[in-house]
Amino acid sequence: MLTNTSLDTHHIVVVLGDGGSIDKLVSLTNEFIIKRGVRRLFIHVISKDGRPKYFERFRHVLQSLLHCSLIIKYEGSTTDDFIKLIKSTHDLSNLVVVLVGESPTGLKGFLKELGINYISV
Repeated sequence: MLTNTSLDTHHIVVVLGDGGSIDKLVSLTNEFIIKRGVRRLFIHVISKDGRPKYFERFRHVLQSLLHCSLIIKYEGSTTDDFIKLIKSTHDLSNLVVVLVGESPTGLKGFLKELGINYISV
């Protein structure tokens, strides 16, 4: 469930699909942090790679964010896990969704249906 433990905590949901640019994810995340003055970041990860394998792909992102307080949580590997996470979100205004690589079937339609903007890299 996505809830703010503090008003200054921002949430990013990252869906790691096949391919995509981790370097671009690093760039976008840092831009987001600087633009909003983020000090606390909660990153929710959906990846079919599972634990701890997703962490290998994600390591570069984490290394670039050492200036923030970070919480990283593996949320699952399927579209259903993603949908469950989004539906449990109380405040969509403080949420950024990043799709890295090929996203699962129906995911973009689900986000569009809920009016949630996303970034594809």
